[in-house]
Amino acid sequence: AEEAASEASTWLLWVEELLARLAGEPVLGASMETLWVVVGPERPICGALPRTLLAQIPPDGVVGLVGTRLAEAAREEPALAARTRFEVAAAATADELGPRAEALAGAILAHGEGRALVLMHPDQGGTVLVRSVLVAGRRPPSERPPESYGSVEEVVEAAVHQAVEGRLAVALAEAFRSEVRARLQATEMARRACERELESLSRDWRQIRQSSITEELMELIAGRRR
Repeated sequence: AEEAASEASTWLLWVEELLARLAGEPVLGASMETLWVVVGPERPICGALPRTLLAQIPPDGVVGLVGTRLAEAAREEPALAARTRFEVAAAATADELGPRAEALAGAILAHGEGRALVLMHPDQGGTVLVRSVLVAGRRPPSERPPESYGSVEEVVEAAVHQAVEGRLAVALAEAFRSEVRARLQATEMARRACERELESLSRDWRQIRQSSITEELMELIAGRRR
């Protein structure tokens, strides 16, 4: 999964470079409200990951949340909950990546009209959100687009389709990767805590047992003296 996500990200960077050459760099205009689509963990037992991701959401614009656990954490913050426009599930397994990407695309289409769309997801299985502009205005390229077998409009349309579709899939894969790492860390911390508690209980039991044996010996010695 990590290898596939890495290869897909490299390919998408090439597609986005092509788009920039043909249609110009994306620009978030001040006149357009931004919809921040944030992809995070789906399942619990992932430590502080949901709150760490939510803290990185910009204070302006509206928000779309992907991931049940991420949405649950957002509902505990009134200001962020008021800005949330949709909540959809993220992938809990690798097999769910495709269906979840389709559901996410539907939510974006339903709530993104007239807004600049920015996708935010963890990078390389970590806790830092990276941004990918899905829909925005574009600054015209400084040079004439290169020649192609088809019209520039057809190439741009195909590239935009591939870039958006790919970005949604990669975002879900990276969020799944980050969630798995967070769950492993949380499980390891819980295991260590259990081991420390067991060691403490064993130490207390030995002390109590030793005191009990000492008391019994003292009683035996006192009985003999009588």
